[in-house]
Amino acid sequence: MPAWAEAQLERLERGEILDRKTLVQTLVAKVASSAPFVLHLEDAHEADAERLELIRALACAVTRTRGVGLLVSSRAALSAPFVVHHLEPLPLPEVSALLEGEVSGEIPRDGLAWVFERTRGNPLFALEFMRYLRRQGFLWSDGVHWHWREPPQAFVPITIESLIAQTIAHACPDDATRFVLETSALLPSDTRDRFALLVALTNLNASTLMRVVATLEARGVLREGVVFVHPLFREVIARDLPPER
Repeated sequence: MPAWAEAQLERLERGEILDRKTLVQTLVAKVASSAPFVLHLEDAHEADAERLELIRALACAVTRTRGVGLLVSSRAALSAPFVVHHLEPLPLPEVSALLEGEVSGEIPRDGLAWVFERTRGNPLFALEFMRYLRRQGFLWSDGVHWHWREPPQAFVPITIESLIAQTIAHACPDDATRFVLETSALLPSDTRDRFALLVALTNLNASTLMRVVATLEARGVLREGVVFVHPLFREVIARDLPPER
């Protein structure tokens, strides 16, 4: 690693603040000295605007550095120079392996099918459902075998409710965006031409609605076709609406 980069790292270790350009150059020099190397950053959706700009600057520098990669996970889409890859839901066999690995045992098939139906292959949701089901006594072990009794269909772990609420709060910068999101949640999941129907229901013009929908897509709440990224988003939003809505 170059001597100048070592000097900057020493400044960082002393708690000194570097300007963005120097910080990026120093970080790239550090990882390049270990090439081939992939730097993995998680949960970029939780970063503030300043931190996101730093991540983008680091990504730009990485594209010009041989043998170095940057892998970032985020619920919200990241702009160029990132190439976005959406993770597909896990199939039932993989969800089963994930959950049974968590409990180190064989879970009744009915229980696995129920969790899979509710979580649609989302690994985080599947794990949270299983943990909450165990705490509530719907999934338990007698020391030899795991047993299962079906909970109410509308059962949603508080951890998932909190995660959805947090995501929605971040995704809705104004009342218009929240109104569109809430109205979308009231539409049946099989509704066709949802965009045109939302124009009529929200009294927003098409260009304004397009901007709002783009914001919700970028922040990981909706996907193409004005459809929620996961059915539980729609379910939780609709359930929590006041009766007058």
